Amino acid sequence: MAGINDALDSLLTNTEEFLKNNAVMIYGSNKGTSGIHRFVMQGTDEDGWKSCAGGATRQVPFYVIYKADSFNGKGAGEKSREFTAHYISMREYNVATGAWEDTDTTHYILPSTGDVDIMVTSKLNGCTFGIGSDANGSRLVSHLRPPTQLGDVEARLKLDTGTRAGFAGGKPDVSIMSSTGQNGTVIGRRITGNWKFYAQRYQIFASAVGIIDSVNLYG
Repeated sequence: MAGINDALDSLLTNTEEFLKNNAVMIYGSNKGTSGIHRFVMQGTDEDGWKSCAGGATRQVPFYVIYKADSFNGKGAGEKSREFTAHYISMREYNVATGAWEDTDTTHYILPSTGDVDIMVTSKLNGCTFGIGSDANGSRLVSHLRPPTQLGDVEARLKLDTGTRAGFAGGKPDVSIMSSTGQNGTVIGRRITGNWKFYAQRYQIFASAVGIIDSVNLYG
């Protein structure tokens, strides 16, 4: 495993290749707010993660990313230096009120300019990450989790409606979907004023390790 700061540099500058060759899981909190936060990356002592993205199946390291003022039990060894990123908080549907929590914050604008050119969001596990069309480099994004207590069909309908509602014309440009069987890590990078999004899709098995199926680029 590379030195932790070297690994972080690779993730931030060569994102697609890093995600093909390293498992990355991002932790956050649906109680936190979307906005600019400080994060760290840390290696783990979990063996057994594999990747078949972009080549033959091979064993890969497993890293975690979490807020710098938090603690994550999966981490082991040295933490990276802190880095700043736009954090997209996962929002949930309140069955009792019939509305998405913090309705005015379910969608977040990633600006085309500014000092922060990285975006992260917590692990997708049945959630949908929506990406709006390019607005002169700015992108509207959203991370919503379905209300599974309503049953699969209704939950998915609520999720689709909630995701669409915040975007112009009621339609995101891209919807990155996930399931309890196939989870996802999404990282955004602003490159020459335009946002690109990298989605690592992986399966987690009963042994708590997994396999990376693919890495896709959007934007």
